[in-house]
Amino acid sequence: MNKKEIMNEEKVSATFEFTIFTTTKEFWSPPFATSTNMYWQLNYEAENEAEPGHCALWLRAIPNYEESTSNTMWFERAKMKPLLYFKNALNPKSHVNIYETFIEPEEYSLFSGRLGYNFTRAYLPPKIILGVTFTELRSQSDRADFPFPPKHLSENAVNAWMHLLCDKEIADVVFNVKGKKIYANAIILSARSEYFRSLFSREWAESTTPKSPPSPDNKNNNLNTCDCVLKNQRKEICRENSKIKYVVEVTDFDSDVFMAMLRYLHTAGVVLNRYTDSTSWSCKIFAISDKYLISELRGMAKGQILYQLSIENAAEIFFEFAWKWHDLKEEVLKYVVEHFPRIRKTKGYKKICRPGHVDARIGSLSIEIMNALDFSSDGSSEDGSGSMC
Repeated sequence: MNKKEIMNEEKVSATFEFTIFTTTKEFWSPPFATSTNMYWQLNYEAENEAEPGHCALWLRAIPNYEESTSNTMWFERAKMKPLLYFKNALNPKSHVNIYETFIEPEEYSLFSGRLGYNFTRAYLPPKIILGVTFTELRSQSDRADFPFPPKHLSENAVNAWMHLLCDKEIADVVFNVKGKKIYANAIILSARSEYFRSLFSREWAESTTPKSPPSPDNKNNNLNTCDCVLKNQRKEICRENSKIKYVVEVTDFDSDVFMAMLRYLHTAGVVLNRYTDSTSWSCKIFAISDKYLISELRGMAKGQILYQLSIENAAEIFFEFAWKWHDLKEEVLKYVVEHFPRIRKTKGYKKICRPGHVDARIGSLSIEIMNALDFSSDGSSEDGSGSMC
């Protein structure tokens, strides 16, 4: 099988259809998904106020965690190629669409949550099938085993679980976070995070050798430093509390970031703009939620990072942080390219690209920016200079 055939196999198509009467004033379809975090709705308007005598068909994007706080274009949706159409429901054998049109999903953002077109209502039969076909979907090999959107924790559960956090008397897990002990409960953590579910499994718990729990996302780049369940320290702590089953050494995050992550697992709440430099805090929350496979928190943090992205901080976010994760890197790179003439004049960019400081990684990332820039025929950028650093 050649490369082209393999690439074609990675793409799949999907069609969603709903049968309604054209006399319906307005119809909203049940939400449907093209991936585990990308939901949509079809919306039919029998009378379009802007154009009398016309109806309208809309494809609405239901924002996910990342999109709900991001003021940039919704990058993943831009890859879709949806075809909106009407069919005659009274003639089910006919495969000819009465109306059809492609829409441009690269326009989807918080400011443009639905896209569609108007159609002449007089030519529609009394009963129609409205539908949408997606032709550029990526096939998925993993089963979705978590609800999306996630179920909200009840107030009783939040209160009960919060009391279990940091309660030394009933805890069965101790995290040694850079010398600071944090007590928690393994059952709650396992229920809320696949990482902890693997960490506290028999295979892991009985091993004294640090190793990475399995990750469902092969693109996860933040599992290089793994937590270690230490049996020798467990014996020492068990003298103080016999209920302790696991002692986990954490060396890659500060205690305040780790505590924020634990609070989220117990309460489903998190503060993403805690400090004056709230972007730095959001980046830390993104990194820790990526490591511990907390997808909803990761999405919220990513959305906050993109929301806080600015001319002044874009260079530092891109070169020092975003490059580690493909999905975040792509979004930040687009912003850097779009505003590069102004970004390259900022203190952050000049600090990163100062003489003697540029290493192979910065050089490689700079080349990516250069390749993405729209250079004029003479090889110069928008501000008249072709140099990067």
